[in-house]
Amino acid sequence: MDNPFKESGWGKINFFQLENGYKFSIDTVLLAAFIKFKKNNNLLDLGSGESIIPLFLKQRESPFNYTGIEIQRELFELGNKNIISANITGKIINDDYTKIKKLVPVQSYDIAIINPPFYKLGTGKTNPNKIDLIARHEVKGSLFSALSAAKFALKNKGKVFLIYPVSRISTLFDNLSNTGFAPKTIIPVYSGKQGNCNFFLITGTKNGGEECKILNPIYIYDNPKKKVYSEQIKNIFEKLEIIY
Repeated sequence: MDNPFKESGWGKINFFQLENGYKFSIDTVLLAAFIKFKKNNNLLDLGSGESIIPLFLKQRESPFNYTGIEIQRELFELGNKNIISANITGKIINDDYTKIKKLVPVQSYDIAIINPPFYKLGTGKTNPNKIDLIARHEVKGSLFSALSAAKFALKNKGKVFLIYPVSRISTLFDNLSNTGFAPKTIIPVYSGKQGNCNFFLITGTKNGGEECKILNPIYIYDNPKKKVYSEQIKNIFEKLEIIY
């Protein structure tokens, strides 16, 4: 195998990741901490990658049923290894979520999770590693296709949780509206207090009303140049949950 797995960790969480190539980043951790769910909810992870998010969610000690959909075979195999090792109830499907109608029953999930490719193909820094390229650029799927899949799979009033860059905010809101989701909670995320907003954590409700809240921002670093984490972000890392 070109990308053998290696064991790694984040605090109390142990997981496997690729020896070479794609690694999850802080946006994945923040998205996991942002997700709210109830006991025994059915969670659908669209573009589940190495299925790191359910490992973080399990730390809350509230049971859930997990389904991941991941098109890349290497990440699918890695995700399977992670959820089996963590004794997570659920499965991962190695397929394309644009084929959602063939993969899962309609209106069968309470929560959908989307950490989509941030960049349109031909923009941003293009990584020569194929796995990284597909994970970060819209090669195999777009935000619209992921939201369309979520709309099919979610129950009425089901919620989607996602993270997306500010630079594509018009795309985000257009696609939410065009797929029948109403934005409900938005948390701006900044690198530091002196810079511009980098991305948003956002929830959308299927067939929801117009009321929406923008909450206090998250600042990742006290000193972005030296990569010194803020007390706020350290607290999130410790609890693995954003209270809002």
